[in-house]
Amino acid sequence: MPVLRTLLALRLKGRNRLGTLGLLIVMVLATAGVVSALEVRSGTADRLDALYVETGRPDLVINGGPDGVPAAIEAAFAEGTIDAASAFDTAFVSFPTPEGPEVGTTLVSLDATQEGEGSVGGTAVGGTAVGEIILRSGRLPSAAGEIVIDAGAAIAHDYDLGDVVTVGFRETAHELTVVGTAVDLSRCFYPACSPLRGYVSADGLDAIAGGATYTRAHLSLAGDDVTTADRQRAAVALMASGLIDGVDTWDGTRADLLLTGRIFVGFLAGFGIFVLIATLLMVASTAFGAVDTRRREMGMLKAIGATPRQLIAVVVLEHVIVGLVGAALGWVLGSLIAPRLHLGLVDVLGRAEPTFDPVSLAIVVVMVVFVLTAATISPARRAGTQSTRSMIGDAPSASPRMRGLLARLPLSPSSQLG
Repeated sequence: MPVLRTLLALRLKGRNRLGTLGLLIVMVLATAGVVSALEVRSGTADRLDALYVETGRPDLVINGGPDGVPAAIEAAFAEGTIDAASAFDTAFVSFPTPEGPEVGTTLVSLDATQEGEGSVGGTAVGGTAVGEIILRSGRLPSAAGEIVIDAGAAIAHDYDLGDVVTVGFRETAHELTVVGTAVDLSRCFYPACSPLRGYVSADGLDAIAGGATYTRAHLSLAGDDVTTADRQRAAVALMASGLIDGVDTWDGTRADLLLTGRIFVGFLAGFGIFVLIATLLMVASTAFGAVDTRRREMGMLKAIGATPRQLIAVVVLEHVIVGLVGAALGWVLGSLIAPRLHLGLVDVLGRAEPTFDPVSLAIVVVMVVFVLTAATISPARRAGTQSTRSMIGDAPSASPRMRGLLARLPLSPSSQLG
């Protein structure tokens, strides 16, 4: 409408331009915080769920003796509880860090026959590999003197390919050359969880630990729509069998992996909401002043035929339109920075691509419209209900009570006008 176009044009003139720019910047910052929080929360969860499917749906991870774990797997197959599993021989060793102190490490034996492009599994039971190791750099170990270390440990302790590390087992030291980095979904990533994990060939594990090993297995439950309750029931049944020493569910692993990111998401969302609330108060306080400083502009529009309802609408709409431009820019900015904020994942798994989720755009649009409408509706009504004469005059008209007070004061007419 012509009235709205005129007021929007006037917002870009003189001192009005600074107010418009300030509102735009505040909207960009507020919506960028909210959008990045929304996209980090959904992006990290979606990324982990995709890895869960890609690695064969490791619903349960069980640990125990080299005889108990295979027996537990066989019983679960017989009962129809699982439809695939992979078993890994493991040993617990000490691993020195460049900083000095040693950390506990689980050495995992990789079966070279399960090697795939970029990943490798343990000994598959039931024909399908579950819980495949995700290779992040380098290659898999092919000789007894080689090791692939946890990608989180490589970052935390600055290990590079080709470095020689020493692992200790029962007071015996073994030197191994780092040939790659990798992660798996058996627990959260180092250093958020310890012990860290290292991956060696079957010959390498035998050379270090001999027969003093235990077994870890990843199990995929039967059925396409496995729920949290299904995993809990299967975990309880496996522990009740007495064949294994411990079990972790995918739900617990997923929660651990997302914990750091969710804490940061809370901070981002809180920042964005705080800025929006501050915007509500700021716009509400400045809008009253803006109505007075721009009363002549609005009075002229009213004099040429603008109705009070039109003025109320355009005062609200001009703020909302500026806010929506800021929301669009904030959505783009938040979407671009969100992949960098996947704390706990971006270093280990690499940076994801921006998603530009339309749902997050819709959410911030609704928030911006609500905040700016609530902030400007009262001053807009004031602008729409003032008389044309008072709006065009040199100063806003005083209330009847104020006029009575001024009439009783011994002041000159010019002093009263001031």
